[in-house]
Amino acid sequence: MKKTGKILGLGLIGFLFLFGTVKAQDLDLSSSHTSATVYVIHGIPGLDLGLDPALSVDVWVNDAPAIQGFEFEDIAGPLSLPAGTYNIKIALAGTTDAVIEADVPFYEHELAVVIAHLTEEGGITASKFSYDKSPTPGHDARFYFHHLAAAPSVDASAYRVFGAQDPMFRVDDLSNGDKFMVEVSPKDWKFSLGPTGTGIELVSKKANLRKANGYLLYAVGSLEFQTFTFISLKIKGLR
Repeated sequence: MKKTGKILGLGLIGFLFLFGTVKAQDLDLSSSHTSATVYVIHGIPGLDLGLDPALSVDVWVNDAPAIQGFEFEDIAGPLSLPAGTYNIKIALAGTTDAVIEADVPFYEHELAVVIAHLTEEGGITASKFSYDKSPTPGHDARFYFHHLAAAPSVDASAYRVFGAQDPMFRVDDLSNGDKFMVEVSPKDWKFSLGPTGTGIELVSKKANLRKANGYLLYAVGSLEFQTFTFISLKIKGLR
C-alpha cells in the first residue's frame, strides 16, 4: 500500500490520529471502536488536470492543516474521529485556496472512506462512503466495488480463477459514483472492468480475499489520459 502524506496533529478540534507510522494500515475491526473510523484516499491523477502526475495536495479539517503532501493513490488512516460534522478542504500543496470543500458528518461506530476523485466528465469532487461492519455469513469475504473514474458506464466482472473465461458474477451499467457489495467465498479472485456492453477489459485486479475480511476496490482515473486504475483497501475482523 502506498505511503501517506505527512500527518499533523489537530489538538484544537480534539482529533485522535491513530498513526504508528506514515503508512496507511489495514484496519482490524476485531477490537471495538466507539468513534467513527475513517480513511482518506487521494484518487485524482494529476495528468488528468494537466498537472504533475502525483498531484500533491494538502488536506485541511475545520481550517487546521491535517495532511500535507498527499499524493495520487495515497491512503491516510485509520483515523479515529469523535462523532460530528467536520469541514474538509483540499488544496494544492503549499496553498490555502480549496479546490474541494464539504461539510462531512461522521457517526459513532461508523466505518467510512472519504475519497477525492474525478466525475464522469473529468471534473474534481470527493465522496464519502460508509461500510457494513457486521459479521459476514459463514465467514465469507465482503467485496465492495466503486466506479469513481472519468468514464461512462462500465460493466464489472469477478472471476474465481485468474484467466477464467466465465465470470462468477457480473454487474452491468455502473455509472460514476455507483458502488455495489457482494459476499463471496474467500479465495483468489480477479476483478475486471470495461465499457458497458462491449465485453472489453480495460483494467483488472487480482486479490486474495480471506474469510471474515472486507475488500474495498475503487476504479479511478480516466480513459482519455490512460490513468484508469484501481486503488484497494482491506478491512479485517468481520466476525
